[in-house]
Parts: sequence; structure tokens; C-alpha cells
Amino acid sequence: MKVKLRKHNWKKEWGEIKELASKLKFKYFIPALILPVISMIIFLLPQWIQNSLKLVIKQPRMWQFITSAYTHNDSSHLFGNLGLYTFLAILLIYLAFKSSKVKEFNKALLLSLILFPIISSIANITIFARYFTNLQTNCGASGLVGMMLGFLPVFWLKSVYPNVKSYFSFMNISALYLALTLVLVYTKNLFAIVVVTLFLVGYVIFVRREFSYLIKQIPLICKRHFIFFVVSTTAILTFLLTWKFLFPPILTASNGTLTNFFTHYIGAVYGIVFSFIIMNFKRSKEKIKSIFHKSSTP
Repeated sequence: MKVKLRKHNWKKEWGEIKELASKLKFKYFIPALILPVISMIIFLLPQWIQNSLKLVIKQPRMWQFITSAYTHNDSSHLFGNLGLYTFLAILLIYLAFKSSKVKEFNKALLLSLILFPIISSIANITIFARYFTNLQTNCGASGLVGMMLGFLPVFWLKSVYPNVKSYFSFMNISALYLALTLVLVYTKNLFAIVVVTLFLVGYVIFVRREFSYLIKQIPLICKRHFIFFVVSTTAILTFLLTWKFLFPPILTASNGTLTNFFTHYIGAVYGIVFSFIIMNFKRSKEKIKSIFHKSSTP
């Protein structure tokens, strides 16, 4: 018995790509361009100004809580961060368009470009510096890159499965996976590994029906939208390899600089939680309104 394979309709897919491209406007890219533009401008400033913008751990200035995220030690530090950031921005903008959530993505990014540097700076001064007492300054956009990696799960999920219900469970699965990789890379503590793994497996079992639906969707997406399949697969694989980008096993580089894995981890967790909040804000607002409406109805 011969099985006739259905040919992929490239003409139709090319038409969809052209339609998507026609909807792209420069204003949609402005939030994503803020980090590279500011970082490049700061990098071109005199060294003494750049030094004044880095976060001084023991005597921080107010402006350093934000400017430190846009300041870099050297060109390899700058272009390493901007290269990965650009790659992630392209993935996220495509997924945001595919899921009709461009406004939500830009809103999350704009707020985070100000909010996250402050959060990470406070965390570095109060927590990280206690364990790494030799740490004098902190700078770089790697925390914001980690945040972009944290954005991937929700925009991937929304583009592949628009009617997802278990947002909270998927958020916890993403965060627990991240915690598990951190523990495996740096501590290898058996008790911590078992506890995190049990929680992770528990959540996966809890949403097993939606997980099985997602698995069934993958071959369908490949058949109907090959380019979307490639982009969405790249996005989820990139998130699964987050530990490779953010948690280097050797923390001290040859030039003596310390890789701040703590900022990387906070950035990724922040990205996961904040993107899920932004994506689910409208639904939560409607639920609260309905609850108040029911309670006020005699």
C-alpha cells in the first residue's frame, strides 16, 4: 500500500510571510533598539564617564542602578551581549506577531529596561556581594539578555497554543527547570536536585493534557507552516539551553573579571514571571471585574 505524501504549500506560506512583513512597522522595533543604541553610545564615551556609570557595590550612586546595565567592560563584553540579545529579539518579535501579542511584548520590554536594572542592582548589593566580597563593580546587559531568554516560554506557548489555560503551571515549570539547571551546574546538591525535580515532574503531570496537545501540535505546525516550525523550535531549544548561555562552569575569566551568574539567573526568572503576568493581565483584570460584579449584584 502506497501512502501519498502531501506536498508542502510553499506558495501559500510565502504569501503569509509577505502578509506578515507588510504589517511590520518601524515603531514595533523601537523598544528592542533601545538597549543596543544606548549601550553603543555609552561605549563610545570617555573611559572615566563609563566608569562612573558602572555600579559601585560599596558606594553606589542613584543613576548607577540603571546605567550599569547599559555599560560594558570592553568590546567583547558589549558585542557578546548584543549579539545574543539581537538573536533573541528577532525570535521574540516573530513569535509576538504570530500570536498577535506585539503590544504585550513591547510593553513588557519597555517596562523591564528600567525596572529590571534597578531590581538586579539592589539584589547584587544586598545578596551577591555578601558571597563574593571582592566584587567592586558590576556592569553589563547580560541580565537583560537573561530576561529575554525568560520571555521565550510564554511567547512560544502563546504562538503554538493560543487557548492555553494553565499559564501559572507553565510559568512554574519554566522557573523550576531554570532552578534545576542552576543547581546541576553549580552545587550538584542531591537533596536540592531531588526536591526541584519532584516539583517539576509534579507540575508536568498536572498539565499533562495540555502537554500532550502541544506535542500533537508540533507535526501539524511543521506540515502547515514550516518556517514558523523552525522559528518556534529554535525558540524552545534556545530556552532549554539557557544554562549554557547564562551559567558558565568557570566564573572567573582569564582577565580576572567575574561572571555574575546571579544577575543572569535573576534576569531569566524575572523574564519568565513578568512576561506571564503581562500576558495574563487582561484576563486577570476581567476575572476580578466579574467577581466584583457578581458580589455587587443583589
